[in-house]
Amino acid sequence: MNYMIILFFIITSDTKELKKFWEVEFLNNKSFSWIRLLKRIAKGNRANFIFWWRLANCMHSSTNKHYRRTASKIQNKLIHKYNTEIELGATIGIGLKIHHFSSIIITKHAIIGDNFTCYQNITIGWRKNPYSIVIGNNVVIGCGSTILGGNIIIGNNAKIGAMSLVLTNIPENCTYITDMKTKIIFHT
Repeated sequence: MNYMIILFFIITSDTKELKKFWEVEFLNNKSFSWIRLLKRIAKGNRANFIFWWRLANCMHSSTNKHYRRTASKIQNKLIHKYNTEIELGATIGIGLKIHHFSSIIITKHAIIGDNFTCYQNITIGWRKNPYSIVIGNNVVIGCGSTILGGNIIIGNNAKIGAMSLVLTNIPENCTYITDMKTKIIFHT
């Protein structure tokens, strides 16, 4: 990975929004400083995923081919290290929280609000074209859940229970659970 291109991007680009994301999600709401940021990166914990994904997503939105190529390299390293793929181009508001990085896939066509929380083994993707998936603010998605668009809107403050399959809209301020029935079949 070319750290000079990353440094040049940070120095020459408008990173005001990026710094706000880092302040809230990576520095735990402590005021932004480069020293604080570098110390946090050096610790090397799981929050580094969010730091690097935010940077790569911001670089990906540039028209500069060097920035976009570097963003793709960052993305590939994140996929291999964390087994989590939030496609570059996805729109996710401030306050992203990921518990248990493992098998998380979010399409670049998702538009997700602030304070989004998700657990392991979730998929936010598509099942037919054209599609869009719009997720409101303060939404929590439990482990093993799948959201497949068509055109799906999930309202603010919705909670999606573990192992849920979402194929329709979910109104705001509610909990969505897929009712699963278990069955034991004896073989003779």
